[in-house]
Amino acid sequence: MPNETSELVQELRKQNELLQKIYDLQLRTNKQQKHRDLLDMALKVLPFVIVLILLAYIYWQMTTSINNLTTQVTDIRTNVESTFGLLTNQFSQMNEYFSSLLSNVKTMIPDFGNVPGLIQEQFLSS
Repeated sequence: MPNETSELVQELRKQNELLQKIYDLQLRTNKQQKHRDLLDMALKVLPFVIVLILLAYIYWQMTTSINNLTTQVTDIRTNVESTFGLLTNQFSQMNEYFSSLLSNVKTMIPDFGNVPGLIQEQFLSS
């Protein structure tokens, strides 16, 4: 009888080891299945993430381009304003010069209203 008991104990131990191996395999299989499920979900979401990243990149590029254009337009506006300021200054100086010149011509010619007559006299006297 002790021999049979010993064999039974050994058989039970073998079955227990087999059950433990089966349990470990089931745990591994469950973990692998969870990993597969997560991978499937990630693969389903990946195209949307890529599109979202591309849209963010396009938005960033457009924002950068618009900011650069705004800066360039502001620079051009500043240059145009300063150019018109310089032109206005030049025209006012030219106006002062021609006013002064006209004033000098008026003082040089006593009868400014009779300029054609004075010119004829100049030619006749020479």
